[in-house]
Amino acid sequence: MGYYNTHSKESPMAQSFIAKELKLEGDFNTVEEICNTMSETGMDKIANLISNKILANFNFDSVDIILFNMAGDIKGKFNG
Repeated sequence: MGYYNTHSKESPMAQSFIAKELKLEGDFNTVEEICNTMSETGMDKIANLISNKILANFNFDSVDIILFNMAGDIKGKFNG
């Protein structure tokens, strides 16, 4: 984790990192595939990690993160 430009042409694919952090078994082709298997709070840990990474690199008091799938359903959040 650590890429701020997450366009597929600019950073590596994230599904391996996310699956590892969430202790998911199996192969996932996309992060969307992971999102579709998760509940509304399933990606809260990833949201927390993102918030902490941003706080470590920038001078913000707090960073709130909301993660959602392509359909717009919330899959994780962190109020940091």
